[in-house]
Amino acid sequence: MQAGEPTVRRITALVGPEGVVVAAVMAALRIPDLSIRFSGVFPALPYIVFPAGILLSFRFGRGRLMLAALVLALVERALWFLVIPGDPASRALVDVIALLIPLDLALLIFLPEIGTWNRTAFFSVVVVLSEVLMAALVAFPYPAPAAQVIQVSFLPGWAHQWTRLPDTALVLFAAAAAAALFKAWTAPSSTNRAFLWTLILSVPALSSDIQFTRAAYINTAGLVLVLAAIETSYFMAYRDALTGLPARRALNDALLRLGNRYTIAMIDVDHFKRFNDRYGHDVGDQVLRMVAAQLRRVAGGGKPFRYGGEEFAIVFPGKETDEIVPYLERLRKSIEESRFRIRSAERPKKKPDTPGKTSRRTREAQVTVSIGVAQPENPDDKPDDVIKAADSVLYKAKRAGRNRVRS
Repeated sequence: MQAGEPTVRRITALVGPEGVVVAAVMAALRIPDLSIRFSGVFPALPYIVFPAGILLSFRFGRGRLMLAALVLALVERALWFLVIPGDPASRALVDVIALLIPLDLALLIFLPEIGTWNRTAFFSVVVVLSEVLMAALVAFPYPAPAAQVIQVSFLPGWAHQWTRLPDTALVLFAAAAAAALFKAWTAPSSTNRAFLWTLILSVPALSSDIQFTRAAYINTAGLVLVLAAIETSYFMAYRDALTGLPARRALNDALLRLGNRYTIAMIDVDHFKRFNDRYGHDVGDQVLRMVAAQLRRVAGGGKPFRYGGEEFAIVFPGKETDEIVPYLERLRKSIEESRFRIRSAERPKKKPDTPGKTSRRTREAQVTVSIGVAQPENPDDKPDDVIKAADSVLYKAKRAGRNRVRS
């Protein structure tokens, strides 16, 4: 892996498909008379985008995404029906909304996943609905006092001359966006990435006095949440949560697309049960993650999968056994040489400010794998037959002493 590649990969993951969608919408808004061309379709869009985001999030138990979609849906409807250009009460309502959105999303960014069918989720929905009522009660009866409190200027002119949002809202948006960026960078996921883009899109949506432009940005933010819900459902079905590798269902789909020429390698962690019994299941999980990280680096065009338990599979499309055995040997050796450090029982989970002495040293354990390789021998051989053959060879490797490749 070349230097800088992980950073490039993280930046690409941070942009994601949402960045492409946002760029396309921003480019489209520069097209003259766009609102006229889509005048018949656009009013119906919120009734498609936001229900889809809420229902998908609810279906897959993503409470944070569901609440974010609900917040945006209520904001979009409020901006569409209640905001009138030049009306002081409307301006006050937008300012109150501009304070609430970054606060809500910042809370959702760091909130653990709450699910969708429990007391916490129900209480959160009640809070969101109450915020809408509060915003209306503050803005419409008392627009002047609300504006006097909210629209306090303390930032330099260059910081707010491009928007009509109050300085307090800009600071909240900047803080929430920084938190979202940190979370999306340190813990990459479709949900964390969606919150970042939602915050970015909310600023121009609340800054514009043009109804069509406001709606375009808010609906795009809703679409970002829909994409996150779809990607989350995909990962739930096709990704192994522990290792991050494609899971068994993804392997089954990949096998259907294979031609007549391919090789499958089955990999099993040696003495894994003994390892689990001695050090505990948490350490065993760390071993599996370490092995998975090594499998991702396999050369020769192989694609790794989590097969189940301590067993993995690598599929090499268009390759024969003799071609890929050298790559598997290098893989086996790299796992053998990767010393696995076991956290001492006396070592704190969080790194202390001043390291102290412990009576026990950090222990190291050697992790090895056995690998069985097979390819179709006859034109009628199915991928499942090849997997069984590779599995059979794998256990021959184990009986021969483990930590070896057999074909």
